[in-house]
Amino acid sequence: MVDKGKLEKNVNFETGNLTKEEIEAILNALPVDISFVDTEDTVRYFNKTEGRIFPRAKAVIGRKVQQCHPPKSVHIVNLLLDDLKKK
Repeated sequence: MVDKGKLEKNVNFETGNLTKEEIEAILNALPVDISFVDTEDTVRYFNKTEGRIFPRAKAVIGRKVQQCHPPKSVHIVNLLLDDLKKK
């Protein structure tokens, strides 16, 4: 039998539901680096995958993504963001 109280704490999807811990485990097990930047260009999330290409510290959470890159590459970051925002 499913514990209703536990289900209320889950994140519901169209095809099922998962706990926060299960979602985190899935995202961290993926063999890709994932970073989420919101519409205001603020870093809100990154996964902790093995063999990360570019190291990340929790201190980047809440920062503008442009502040997480060397000044000489910020124009490229802005081009990528502009392109993503058009989609």
